[in-house]
Amino acid sequence: PSFKLVMSFLKDMTVSEEAIRGVIQRNVERAEDLAQVYLNATETIRMFENDEGLQPAGYAFLQEFLSNQSHQPQHYGDNLEGCGLENETAVRKAFYLLVRRVVKVANKILDSDGERSLLSEHTIALILHLLCIVWKPKDMGLICDIELPELLLKSSLLGIGPSADSKNYSALDH
Repeated sequence: PSFKLVMSFLKDMTVSEEAIRGVIQRNVERAEDLAQVYLNATETIRMFENDEGLQPAGYAFLQEFLSNQSHQPQHYGDNLEGCGLENETAVRKAFYLLVRRVVKVANKILDSDGERSLLSEHTIALILHLLCIVWKPKDMGLICDIELPELLLKSSLLGIGPSADSKNYSALDH
């Protein structure tokens, strides 16, 4: 939206400088708010973490957090044009911190040897929902860091049944 406004300003001087400044200011505020939301979500999930994954309250928080995410753009950095490199970096770092935290929870659940509860399986579904965004080339370092393909593979084996061993990939090597 802000790029179109700038182009309109350059082509047609009827768009005021104040309108452009207003869009940029809103994007700065949005970026600051978004970074803080991701940081708060990360801390909340950390507080509700336990040895098996998440306490029920953590699951409820994650579910509510993600239900509001449907109103967000497809990528965490979309619609932040003009907010400044520092703000874009703060949003990216905060989102990455959140992703690392939920992946840690997911790995606790997926690597546990015992019977998984329905709550644990739903938690995995919610985490996969969070990870279901449009990833951009600049995110590839994080994808490798969190071993996203391995996480997706382990998650897919979750529903196969008790005989499936998510740590044994030999059947998939053929």
